[in-house]
Order: sequence, then structure tokens, then C-alpha cells
Amino acid sequence: MSGKHIVITGANSGIGKCMLNRLRDLGAVIVAADKDTSDIEESGSVFPVQVDLSCKEGVNYLFDQAISRMGSIDIFVANAGFPYYEMIRSADWDRAEKIFSINTLSPIYSYEKMIEHLDGRHGMVVVTDSAMGETAMPGFSLYISTKYTLNGFRAGIKHECPSNVDTVFSFPVSTDTGFFRHDSTNGMEKPFPVQTPDHVAKRMVSAMRMGKSRVYPSRLYSLARIVFRIIPPIEWAYCGYYLIKTKHHFSLRQ
Repeated sequence: MSGKHIVITGANSGIGKCMLNRLRDLGAVIVAADKDTSDIEESGSVFPVQVDLSCKEGVNYLFDQAISRMGSIDIFVANAGFPYYEMIRSADWDRAEKIFSINTLSPIYSYEKMIEHLDGRHGMVVVTDSAMGETAMPGFSLYISTKYTLNGFRAGIKHECPSNVDTVFSFPVSTDTGFFRHDSTNGMEKPFPVQTPDHVAKRMVSAMRMGKSRVYPSRLYSLARIVFRIIPPIEWAYCGYYLIKTKHHFSLRQ
């Protein structure tokens, strides 16, 4: 990673901030992007860029800024995203559009931009997906939809991705970050299991260095996803437990 030019989105906190710290310590030059960059310290190797990535203009601006400050981009880490915790009971187009714009369309468009930018030169796109992109849970239908779509995109591009572009998709479980303190989560309890953002960042950086296309930071989830496929009633019981908790959570708030 030494000397690599890297863009990280969602870099002001959580997994993105931990990745920023690890990659900086490995000698990378980094453009750190977020809507709020107040906790990103600018230095000779870290350049904060405040930007809204929920629209193509924001992504275009980020690429322009990154190229202006670093000259080129070797690795793009599409990490920015947010959840809703809710039980859908009414129609709201704007709410769905908002979460898909940042969680799904922005990473997909960034991948397309990287292919154009690299123009045959070797590079990498890293995407923070979610364990919920494989295993659905009650209370997260819109969030899960964004992550399942990303996982479907991963499954498609693995057959057509240019040979000069490596991709790494990460599937973390609940992570102890501000992600679950977002206003849209209604003060929810984190689903089990929970891991630290630095652990996730460590596993993601390791996957980048080793050239892995997928990474599952939680060993427990790696085992669980196999068990769920072999014995589906265990997954049904797990989801049933959280359905009871979700219904109780929202009944208390009505």
C-alpha cells in the first residue's frame, strides 16, 4: 500500500476512519471524503474532501478533487452508507431514493468512474457491503435492499470486470460505530454479533493486500452463513427472535 493513491468515502468515522488510519500508516496517500470532515486531520498524505456522494455531481467532484490533489487514483474505497430501522407502513418515494442513492448508486457509479479513470492501468475498487446483503433481518428492509443490490452487482461484474481492475467486497456484521446511532435507527439495539470498526478495517486492508475478492470480518458469521444454508430453521429462528424485538421496539414508540 506504500505510495498508493487511495480515495476513502465515509472517512470521518467508523470503518472508514479506521481504514484511513491503517492505510496512512502503511504509507498511502489518501483523499478522505465525507459530508462532515471535522474529524479528519489534513496532512501531507491525507486530504479531506467535504462532499455529498448521494448524487453523480458529488461523485464527479470527488474524482476531480482526488485527481487534482494526488494526480491519479489507484484504489477507490466505497464505504459511505447509512441505515433505516423501521417497519414499513406507508409509501415514501423520497426516503427510499435517499438510501439507495448513497448506499447503492454511488458505489456503482464510482466503480464505473474508476474503470474510465484507470483506462487499462491496474487499480482496485473496494466496497463495504454488509452481512445483511446476504442474510435478511426484520426492521431493515430498505437497507437490506440496498446491500442485496450491491451483492448482485458484485456477482455480475465478477464475470465482466476488466482484468486490470481488482474488486474487494466486504460483508461486516453489526459494527460498534455511529452507524447505529444515526437518527434513522430510532435508538435501536445492535443485532448480535457486534464487532469493532478497527477489526473490520484490519480485515479489509488485509484482503486488499492479499488480493481477495470477498472478505467476511466476522468468523462467527462466516460459520453462521454456512449453517443457515444447511439448516434453514436456525436462520428462521434467528430472524424470528429479532422480529419479536423489532415489534416490541416500535410498539413502545407508538
